[in-house]
Amino acid sequence: MPITAPKQSSPPDLKFEGDEEYTQLLRVVRAARNGFFLFLIESNYEPELRDRLLDCLQKDLAGELPLRRMKLTAANWEASCRTILETPSDFEEAIVLIGLENTPGLVTEFGRTTRPPVFAFLNRLRETLHHHLTGPILVWCTPSVFTGLQTHAPDFFDHYTALFQFMQEPTSAHIPHRTPATNEDLISRPPKTSVAAERLVEFYKGQLDLHPDATLDRVDALLGLANSLISIKGFKTSESVSAALSTTHEALTILTSNRDAVRWAYIQVIRGTAYRALHTGNREQNISQAIACYEAALQVFTEQDFPMDWAITQNNLGNAYWTLPIGDREQNLRRAIACFEAALRVRTEQDFPMEWAMTQNNLGNAYSDLPEGDREQNFRQAIACYQAALQVYTEQDFPMDWAMIQNNLGAAYSALPMGDREQNLRQAIACYEAALRVHTEQDFPMDWAMIQNNLGNAHSNLPAGEREQNIRCAIACYEAALRVRNEQECPMDWAETQKNLAIVLNVLSRECYRNAIRGYRRVGMEGEAQGIESFLPSL
Repeated sequence: MPITAPKQSSPPDLKFEGDEEYTQLLRVVRAARNGFFLFLIESNYEPELRDRLLDCLQKDLAGELPLRRMKLTAANWEASCRTILETPSDFEEAIVLIGLENTPGLVTEFGRTTRPPVFAFLNRLRETLHHHLTGPILVWCTPSVFTGLQTHAPDFFDHYTALFQFMQEPTSAHIPHRTPATNEDLISRPPKTSVAAERLVEFYKGQLDLHPDATLDRVDALLGLANSLISIKGFKTSESVSAALSTTHEALTILTSNRDAVRWAYIQVIRGTAYRALHTGNREQNISQAIACYEAALQVFTEQDFPMDWAITQNNLGNAYWTLPIGDREQNLRRAIACFEAALRVRTEQDFPMEWAMTQNNLGNAYSDLPEGDREQNFRQAIACYQAALQVYTEQDFPMDWAMIQNNLGAAYSALPMGDREQNLRQAIACYEAALRVHTEQDFPMDWAMIQNNLGNAHSNLPAGEREQNIRCAIACYEAALRVRNEQECPMDWAETQKNLAIVLNVLSRECYRNAIRGYRRVGMEGEAQGIESFLPSL
C-alpha cells in the first residue's frame, strides 16, 4: 500500500490548524489496522466540524479499514461501551468513541470529587482491551473530558499509544515558534510540531519490533518513524533529523530487493526535508543533497500520476533552491520561482486554498530576494503574492501565518525602490504593527524582537514628517528588540540591532546639534553656533 496517500480527503474548507495532525492521525490508524491501539484525540471542535473531519477519515480509510462511530448519550452510554469494549469483533475495524461529554456526571457535575461512572468503567478495562478489540479505538475528547480521563481514569489514559489535538482557536501554548523566513513543507503545510510526534516515534518503534524482517511492512514502519522524527522540534531537532536519515537509509536498503517506486520516492522526499533541516556539517552540501533527493523523487512523482505529491515536492525543491548558499544567486532564485509556479498548477486557490496561500508566500519570498532584473517589478510581484496569501491566511482563522506574511509584506514595502517612498514606508509600518498583534513579546519573543527591529528600520528611513520623532520611534523599537536580542543567546541579531541603534543615535545627535545651532543664531549667539558647526561634520 503506498504510504503517500495521494488521495487524502481533508477538505480545504475545514478551517482548522490541524491538517498535518490529521495526516499523522490517518497514517497511524492505517499502520495500526492489524491490532489493538488506543488513540486519544483532544479537541474543542463543534459537533458539525468534528463529524466532517471524521467523514474525511472514514473516506480515506475506505477499502482498508472500516471506521465505526459510536456515539454515547446519557441513556445509552453503558450498554454501548459494553458492546464495543467487551464483545469480541469478528472482523478488523476501527472504532471512534464520541459523546463522552454527554454521559452522567460530566455535563452538570463535572467538578465533583467522585468519579463519573463512565470514567470508572473505562478505568477497569486496561487489562481487557487487548483481548476484546482486534483493531484501533479512537476516543474523541473535549478538553474537559481529556483532563477528566487523566484524573479519574489514569489506568485507561496511560494505555494510549498516541495523542492528537485539533483546536479551532489554538492558544499560544499550542503553537510552536515559527520563523518568518521559510516554510518547510513535507506533507502540505509549514512545519508544525505534532502534539503526538514523540509518542508516534515510540509507536513506530513498536511497529518495527512487530516487523523485524526486511519486508515492505517494515519499510512502512521505517517511513512512519522517519516522518515522526523530523516533526520533533526544539533542542532535539538535530538528533532527530540525523536519526531520520539513518532510518530512511535502512528503508532504502530493504527496497533494493523489494522494489516499490512510490515508497522509494517518498523516502527521497523525507530525506530531502531532513537534509534541509540538518544544521550540522556542511550547509552547502546539505542543501545540495536535499535538491538531489527532491529531483530524484520527481522521477516517480509526476504531475500526471501523482499531482499532489508532485506539487509538494516542487514546493520543497523551490525552498531548497531559495536557501542554496552557493552558485549563481539569481539563477537559484529563478529556479525556485519556477518550482513554486509549477506547484501552483496543482495547488489552486479553489481546491487547496491553504497550500495555495503557503506557496504564494514562498513565491513572494523568492521574488523579494531576486538581486537582478527590474527590482521594482520584483518587489511589486512579491507584494502581489503576499496579498494573495492573505486572502486565505486571515488574522482570525490563521493568526500565525497571517502575522508571518504581514512581516514579509512589510519587508517588501520597505525595500520597494520606486514610487512614493514615504507612502511605502508607512505601509510597511502598518504591516509590522499588525504582525505585532499576534507576535507578542510574551508568547513569541524572537519573532517580536525581529519585527521590532524591522519596524525601527522603517521609522528611521521615513523621509518626511517630524524627523526627530521618527528617529525616537526607531530608537524605542531597537531598544525594545534588545530586551530579547542579547549578546549571549543571539549575538548576530544583537549585533545587527546594536548597529542600527548606533546609526539612529548618531542621526539624532546631528539633529539635536542642528537644533542648537538654529537656536543660538535666533538669539544672536553666532560664536556658539559656529563652534558647534566646526566639529559637527566629524560626528
